[in-house]
Amino acid sequence: MAGKVSLIDRGRSALSSWTGMVQRSAVAVLIAIVSLTALAAWYTTTSLTINTSTTDMISAETPFRRNAIEFDAAFPQFKGLIVAVIDAPIPEAAQIAADKLAAALRGKPDLFDRVEQPGRDGYFARNGLLFLDEEALSALADRLAAAEPLLASLAQQPNLSGLFDVLTLALREGRENEDVGILLDKISGVARAQAKGKPNELSGPELIALGGGNRQIVLAGVALDAESLAPGSEALSEIRHAAARIGINAQSGTTLRLTGPVALDYEELQSAALGGKTAGLISLSLVALLLIISLRSLSLILPAMITLLAGLIWTAAFAAVTVGYLNLISIAFAIVKSSATDPVDECRCQ
Repeated sequence: MAGKVSLIDRGRSALSSWTGMVQRSAVAVLIAIVSLTALAAWYTTTSLTINTSTTDMISAETPFRRNAIEFDAAFPQFKGLIVAVIDAPIPEAAQIAADKLAAALRGKPDLFDRVEQPGRDGYFARNGLLFLDEEALSALADRLAAAEPLLASLAQQPNLSGLFDVLTLALREGRENEDVGILLDKISGVARAQAKGKPNELSGPELIALGGGNRQIVLAGVALDAESLAPGSEALSEIRHAAARIGINAQSGTTLRLTGPVALDYEELQSAALGGKTAGLISLSLVALLLIISLRSLSLILPAMITLLAGLIWTAAFAAVTVGYLNLISIAFAIVKSSATDPVDECRCQ
């Protein structure tokens, strides 16, 4: 027991001696601390990086991460992908908008290393019918055969006059069948919409019941910078600007939506950054409020807040030296650090 008391006494004596030395050299100690803190801040800003990859936060040794890595290696075309989804009132408008957007993105090779349109390459243009089953192919052949007179007439006169000539001929021959009625209804609907100033057009494939999607997809590959706080933001912004330039907007009835790994990761990062900033500011404000309530003196509150900020800088510098980079989980540690000050302990230390 006596040994323990002696050890405590020696500790108190050493602490008292150290405290006295610091107090006697307060100015020199303050200058040294400020200088070291400034050096730590400079080193942190120049050396500490941020890995914004949401997948790298999980060990690559876990089974599903190993599978994901192998999948990315086998199918690299799906990595760093932005999917632009274009919807339009008719198939032709969607296709034209998709072609224009793809051409605009191909003009930016510094942002997009590849731009693709599924189903628009030469192979599918030549051999697309081979992917239909026999029943669907037979039904398509029947529709084309039934529409042969319409197609032949429009091929010779591909304008509104040719269309009405076909309708006149059909009505004169007494072909008051369901197909003619549907065609007249569609023409009437377009005329009414145009009279009201609403975007609407008559689709050729829809006239002969060929179908055709009102939705087109453009795939854009992006080389991502994992150290950026907003990887992919420049590419996403460029796609939206290109879409606005070529007329993909509400006035034309065409819409653009962005999805895919890059767009989803960007939204997650923006949400995490906003949440981290909000939580950090709230935490720091609550700590300041507790200090104000407990200390009630600016001469005590200000040094405590400066010490807290200096601690954050030193913590970041330590991370820069030992680890070299931060990830998204590290956002939480700044919040924990900023709320770690105990006003009661600050009072006792003053």
